[in-house]
Amino acid sequence: MRVLIIVLITVLNSSYGAALSKLKSQRFNLPLVAHGKYEIYTLKKLTGLEREGNFLKRFYEVLITDRKNFDVHLNKKQRIVLDELIVRVGILKDGGYKESFVRSIENEKHELLIQIVELARLHELLVHHLPYYMDKRPRPNHPFFYGKGHAYWNAFSLRIRASRPYGKALNLVDSDQPIDQRDPRNSVFWNRRKKAEETYHYGKKRDELCSKERIYFFKERKNIPEYGGGRNPGVKLYTYFDDPKKGRDKDSYSAKFAMKYQNSKGALFHKQEAYIETGLNGLYKAMGYNTDKGYYCDSIVMRFHPKLFNLSESKLIQLNIFDLRLYYKSLILVDGSEVAFEDAVDVYRYMDHSKINKINIYGSPVESYVIKEQYVGKIEFIRTYGIYLEKRSKKYTRVFSWNRTGLSHQDRREIRALLLIDSWFGNVDNFGFNLKVVFKNVSDKTKPRKMSFVLVDSGDSLAPHDLQVDYLIEGGYLPLELREALKASKFELFNELSEPYKNLSDIEVQINRFGWSIFGDSSESKTLGSFESEEKAIEKVRDDLILFRSLRLEKLTPYLTIDDLKWTTRLIAGLTEKQILHSFSTSGIGYAGAVLVTEKLISRRDQLVRYFGLDGEIPLLRPAGANKELNVKGDGHIRIEKKSKSKKVLIPSYGHSVEKGTFKTAK
Repeated sequence: MRVLIIVLITVLNSSYGAALSKLKSQRFNLPLVAHGKYEIYTLKKLTGLEREGNFLKRFYEVLITDRKNFDVHLNKKQRIVLDELIVRVGILKDGGYKESFVRSIENEKHELLIQIVELARLHELLVHHLPYYMDKRPRPNHPFFYGKGHAYWNAFSLRIRASRPYGKALNLVDSDQPIDQRDPRNSVFWNRRKKAEETYHYGKKRDELCSKERIYFFKERKNIPEYGGGRNPGVKLYTYFDDPKKGRDKDSYSAKFAMKYQNSKGALFHKQEAYIETGLNGLYKAMGYNTDKGYYCDSIVMRFHPKLFNLSESKLIQLNIFDLRLYYKSLILVDGSEVAFEDAVDVYRYMDHSKINKINIYGSPVESYVIKEQYVGKIEFIRTYGIYLEKRSKKYTRVFSWNRTGLSHQDRREIRALLLIDSWFGNVDNFGFNLKVVFKNVSDKTKPRKMSFVLVDSGDSLAPHDLQVDYLIEGGYLPLELREALKASKFELFNELSEPYKNLSDIEVQINRFGWSIFGDSSESKTLGSFESEEKAIEKVRDDLILFRSLRLEKLTPYLTIDDLKWTTRLIAGLTEKQILHSFSTSGIGYAGAVLVTEKLISRRDQLVRYFGLDGEIPLLRPAGANKELNVKGDGHIRIEKKSKSKKVLIPSYGHSVEKGTFKTAK
């Protein structure tokens, strides 16, 4: 009997494997519109959507029933995703997609199908895969929540992914242009922008937000990494303002703290997202991508709240990153006087043994900030160092992350293009929770609401080339020479070896280590040349552009073509020097920092133009090479152009300067 069972299992596995292999090898005559041919076929086959009819009707009814029965157990994000799934399945069921859906893709039915599958994936992530204790509610014992035995959800869970290396992007506009010059269609990911649109978006609003008179109120702490949050210290805030139409209203913001320029505790070498994020966001947007809108302020005032003294309980983040002395400048007392934060608190560090378990056998390190006795009950406000304020619009709800390689996203030219754009910026973290699906809030839930795929966190940029291969290696953001020295000493001589760096601020180290060259060996005049095959050419690109060898990105490179990379180079080169300078003029690195970063990005831009042989088509901005001996000091002015109006704007230096191409922060 046992032998018979073993034989039967072997036969079944063999049959399944053969069927799977046959499915992958078949060529299907399907419209190739923004979707991979294998994946779109498989999804249609497995879900039964190809048949339409009874399956769609039954599936729609199940969704309606689940939505009604489990409403009490769903949070806002889960309700939105399920509602949008219901609306789209209903449209497909009724055959109304031609009239009801967007016309930016020539085959609305296939686009609708892919959105249904995307929403089903989001639902799985929000309900099945995430730890449900995040929102402290019990989950009923039903397949809807566990993904077991629910035929309709299981159908959407199945995937057969067949790689299509070196294939043409499938969402290009119909045109007689060469493949390397054809834009992708406008989509939920990307839209072609107006030529050379203004990137300096600061104005009266920013002046109001950064005003010394404006008060911000604590709402909640940002999610820690365990729950999908980031590693940069921050909080969620709100502030009141007077609306001429609505009267008194309030705005909500996600705030990231910028570390004070001079680190009194010595060399930490943390990334400085808050200082630079506005500059990156402006340029991603100018190239057509969806981004958040944020503002940099050199300081804000927050009303005191006890939770502001404990920004994180994460087990994944070093305590010294959340050292409040690096982010809070002073405390303002009820009598209006002001005292330095360091002078007003005592700091205690100890091990918390109350939560010891099989995994955490040593307990957790805790850092406690205790207000000195003479200031207890007298604190009214906290004044920060620099801060990045990212507006949370009431018009939209961000739901969850999306994957650059899932659901045929890798077949879209604009997604492939991010590899080269990220390399140009030195962006090492354009993944995971830094990619969000955002829905527009609407009152009419019978129609599909606008869905956007957004780049929400570009602050992990301007990374040095020696960090880009794998920034998670031991030593992290430490300068390369210091990292190697520490490894040689087995990290036992940190204080001694880091002594020469202690007079440097972290942002100073970061900007100066961001390379003039985009190539791994710091060359500046490489060319791709010609190759007998696309595969060999891509291998050469991976060898030359160091970010392409990143452990995070290597799985994306098989989908690239040289046509994609040439198109992306044109997209990058389409940015003007003025756009780059104006965008970084909104950041916290001041006028001198903006000029230096602009010069480095222009250097890397020209290298790409030469590398892909486009210098006969695209003029170089620095034909004789970048100015590596830059000297910039004091405030500067830029001239912005909006709606046919010209305005001169003062960009503060924040005390920073550039001396012979080296960035120096205020001391």
